[in-house]
Amino acid sequence: MSDRTTVIASVEFPTYYGGIGTIVYELARNWHAMGERLTAVVKYNGEADREFDARQGYGIVRVIENGGKPSKFRARIRAMRRVVEEQRPAAIYASDWRAGLVSWLVARGQVPYVVAAYGSEFTARGGTPIDGLVQRWVMRHVRRVLCVSGYTREMAIGHGAPADRSVVMPVGSDPDRFLPADRAAAKRGLGFEGRTVLLTVARLVRRKGHATVLRALPAVVARVPDALYVIAGAGPMQAELEELVSELGMGEHVRFLGEVAYDRDVPSLYPAADVFVLTSESDTTHGVEGFGIVFLEAGCCETPVVGSRAGGIPDAIEDGVTGYLVDAGSPDQMADALIRILSDPDLARRMGRAGRERVLRDFTWRRIAERTLDQLYG
Repeated sequence: MSDRTTVIASVEFPTYYGGIGTIVYELARNWHAMGERLTAVVKYNGEADREFDARQGYGIVRVIENGGKPSKFRARIRAMRRVVEEQRPAAIYASDWRAGLVSWLVARGQVPYVVAAYGSEFTARGGTPIDGLVQRWVMRHVRRVLCVSGYTREMAIGHGAPADRSVVMPVGSDPDRFLPADRAAAKRGLGFEGRTVLLTVARLVRRKGHATVLRALPAVVARVPDALYVIAGAGPMQAELEELVSELGMGEHVRFLGEVAYDRDVPSLYPAADVFVLTSESDTTHGVEGFGIVFLEAGCCETPVVGSRAGGIPDAIEDGVTGYLVDAGSPDQMADALIRILSDPDLARRMGRAGRERVLRDFTWRRIAERTLDQLYG
């Protein structure tokens, strides 16, 4: 066991499985397995937290947040101050700039901290002008800004992060959880038997680009008549997307699954897909795709991928090796890429295998956890 203590500060953490929560949980899980002493100061989600926390083996302090933003902020400050005073940590990992602000206010320069950056916090969605000023202050006082992609690093630097302390630190995936399987059997288990499956796992919001895939679908079906586009996720765009399906006459080729459980359902979806597709748009008003962890998860399952040249997605896909990159908002390029993969089983197999090999080589959570520790203490 290490003789130093690392504190993790994050609003998101399981039993809430958001993107940030998943990243923080995987770092904590792997640091604990590596013998690091740590305590996570995270938001209380509900009664399910108690059983979850008891299984982890490291310290977890839950912050009960009631009332408005000032009350919630004060609760985080009190919890972090108590942990820092009691444990005297060697460093703090802050899951975003807001957690970084709490860390700075509590540590006052006595404990170094790093802040993770994703991309959307630097868009109009990221907060008020005052939030932007505070964000710049936090970024200027960190040991490192850990950016999930080269695209995010450029955004962070443009918003006040020091270039010499801003590094690319991608997310990872778990190849022991996301596993390849017999595709035909996986399809039977989910009711997709006899179909060539295209899969998207994402919230139904405009910037995720579902409409681009739907507009490409008629051309794909003309070449691959048994194609089925499976859309996993829920969101405000569902009615509009269902209307587009009707307009295109693609009702027999699209299936909306609705909300799916990340921990229970998603690992079984990727092996049932012949190709995974997500053509997000660079929407600096509503958010950006900082990296695209779903491409790694699909790759772990040896499923080839198609994504857009938007945000940090080019860091997640090795173009022509693990899948294809296309221009965002281009149904023609999307259709061409999908048809190339779906009409060439040997190519699809090579790309799928290359995707898993790439994760095993560069993107396991253990590897990312080791690299993150290097930035905390290096």
